[in-house]
Order: sequence, then C-alpha cells, then structure tokens
Amino acid sequence: MTTLHAFLFTVHTPAGDSGRRKWKVFLTRMTLGTGAVSGGSRTLFVPRTLAETVSAVAAGALTVALLSQRIDLGFTPVPVTLQTLGILLVSYTLGARLAAASLLTYLLAGAAGAPVFSGFAGGLPYLLSSGQGLVAPTVGYLLAFPVAAHLAGGLWEDRRSASFSYAWLTGALAIGYIYLGGFAWHAIQRVSTLGLGPGLKLALVQTVWPFLLLDMAKAAIAAAIAVGLFKRRCRLTPAA
Repeated sequence: MTTLHAFLFTVHTPAGDSGRRKWKVFLTRMTLGTGAVSGGSRTLFVPRTLAETVSAVAAGALTVALLSQRIDLGFTPVPVTLQTLGILLVSYTLGARLAAASLLTYLLAGAAGAPVFSGFAGGLPYLLSSGQGLVAPTVGYLLAFPVAAHLAGGLWEDRRSASFSYAWLTGALAIGYIYLGGFAWHAIQRVSTLGLGPGLKLALVQTVWPFLLLDMAKAAIAAAIAVGLFKRRCRLTPAA
C-alpha cells in the first residue's frame, strides 16, 4: 500500500469502534504526518486515485505558470507577477504535500525549458541570466516556492479556524518565506560588491518593499477564495 493509498484508506473507510478509529488516526499520522489527519475535510480537493493525484499536481503547476505574466518596475530586476496568488490557491486547494509537489514540478519544467516562468520564459539560460548587476535575480524566490507552498498548505490543514484572518495570516507567512529567499539571494551578491550596510539596504529596496502591499492584497484574495469555497463545500456536504 502506497503512502497516498494508506491515507485515503484511513480517511474514507467508515469508522468502526473506538480502537479501530484510533488505529486509523495512527496509520494516517505515520503515512502523511500529523497535519494530514483531517486532510480529507480540510483541503478543497482530495485525489482518490494515482491519476487524480498526477492531474492535481500538474494542474497546480499550470496554475502558477499561467499567473506568471510580468510587469517590470525598472528599478529592480524582480518583476511583479501573480505567482504568489497562484501558490496560495494551490496550497489551500491541495494541501502541503501535493502543493509542494506542484511547485517542484513547476521549477523542474521551467529549468528543462518549458515556458512557465515570468513572461513565459524558461530554461537554464533564463534562470542564470544577469540583471542590474545580479546573477539570476529571481532564483532566490523560485527556490523558496515549494517550501512556501508546503508551509501554507500545512498551516491550512492544521488550522483550528476557517476564518478569513487565519487564512490571510497563513498566506502572509508563506509570502514572507518567499521574500526571505529572494532577499537572501540578493543580499549575498549586493553585500559582496557594496558592503554590508548599503548592500542590505539595496536588497530590501529591490526585493521586499516594492511588493509588500500588493502581495498582502494577494494573500487577502486567496484567503477570501479559500474560505468561501471551503464554507460552501461544507454546506453542500451531508453531515455524517
């Protein structure tokens, strides 16, 4: 029995006596981790077959790719895109593990040459290109995508509340992790050429401040969509 099949078995098999229910919870924890014990009811989509799982991962990667259109700001080599909105929507829909798999698929497809990155670009030459004195200016963000998706999906699965504020905070934390990756990548290069103080200041100006308000708005949009769909699904699902 694969990890996914064990999870689906424990979640969807009708409950028996108390001992059997405890065993089901234990098996689910061992196969998918503590955050997925209620994954069947806490994510917006739960695949039940291998084909559905593969399709869900591919759809998640495609969603982020379609939201990768760019607006260049000029003073920073980092463009404005809707990628973070896509990452959060995929995370709330699929949960931690499948969302991370979707973003890893997205990165591997882009590195292999598929036109999935900002501006529908792809390939290693794009990833390693230079801009405004930086080598591969967006790589720090991109490498943070799978972990951020896992973080957002995991927090959503583990939630104690389906409130808008909790969903927004979950998205904000995931975006913060993406910022950390982008800032660290820029800071290493800027500090090496400009010194500690000026390098860190320029890295912040180019990787965080221009995008903060817009990304918090994206987190709010993703939270509103996720909470709305979850509550609607709960109304449509018959009580056990």
